Amino acid sequence: MVKSSVVAEFNGNRSIYFNGTTSPELDPLSIADHWILIGLETFTMLITLIGNSLVILSVILVKSLRKPQNYLLLSLAFADLLVGGFVMPLSILLQVEHRRWPLGTLICDLWVCGESSRLFDNLKLFILNRSQL
Repeated sequence: MVKSSVVAEFNGNRSIYFNGTTSPELDPLSIADHWILIGLETFTMLITLIGNSLVILSVILVKSLRKPQNYLLLSLAFADLLVGGFVMPLSILLQVEHRRWPLGTLICDLWVCGESSRLFDNLKLFILNRSQL
């Protein structure tokens, strides 16, 4: 089940409400769980950045990997690199700020776009490529 979220602005502070609460004292996570989650998100972001950078570098540097069938792999790695470099850090920031959005409206809109569309575009390309084999 997908949690609904509402973005609201009060007194100049933008907040994202999950299940009607942004208050740290109403947050179901304890402080230890909160920081463990931030650590896991940071670790996942670093693995995403390092792994996809290695894939991109290997396709660029190794001549035998520069084939049309690896272009989809390169595209997926580049898209994941953008997610790891833009969407994941903002998700970590949102967690650190106890679900209060400290940045402006434009960056919030870009983050929501990146968060919601990253999977479906790559999935469509993957299915299209597999159906042509």
